[in-house]
Amino acid sequence: MVGGGLIGISLRAPFVVYAVALFIAAAMAWLFLRRSPVVGVVSAADIPVLTVRAAFSHPAYRAVLASNFANGWAVTGVRVSLLAVAQMTADIGAILGPVATGLPADKLSYPAAFILTGSVSLLAAVIWLRSPEPLASKRVSARADPDQGPDQVGGDCGDHAAAHLAPPAQPPRAGCEAG
Repeated sequence: MVGGGLIGISLRAPFVVYAVALFIAAAMAWLFLRRSPVVGVVSAADIPVLTVRAAFSHPAYRAVLASNFANGWAVTGVRVSLLAVAQMTADIGAILGPVATGLPADKLSYPAAFILTGSVSLLAAVIWLRSPEPLASKRVSARADPDQGPDQVGGDCGDHAAAHLAPPAQPPRAGCEAG
């Protein structure tokens, strides 16, 4: 959300803010986890070897790879190309989520962490349900009174940007081309 507002300063400013936020998150993770009893030192000899061939032999592993590829393609790839600010808010959630749910999971229980996660999702759903349809205003302006003056919404020939959203209520004015 902050990144979009920084574009007025510089096109690089949102990326700098993002990098600083990642650095701060990494520093906080290191600070809070450096003496954690959960983080243990495991020697390489204690870790069983799993080859790529052995991993691919498991149908569950192939399913996880396929679903993550599809998720990355559909959710991240398309969204990043269309809605960069949405990606930044998703990154904030990806950074804060584990930190915010780790504390209740450690101090209370796993169900408490899942309740917190469900509450955040429910809050997002409530916000979505209360949000008006963003294209509704364009549909209204596309069907605006054909007798409006040129200084009103749409100028002399109507709102061409919204014309594809709804059929015009009246034919184009004299001197204006359709489409």
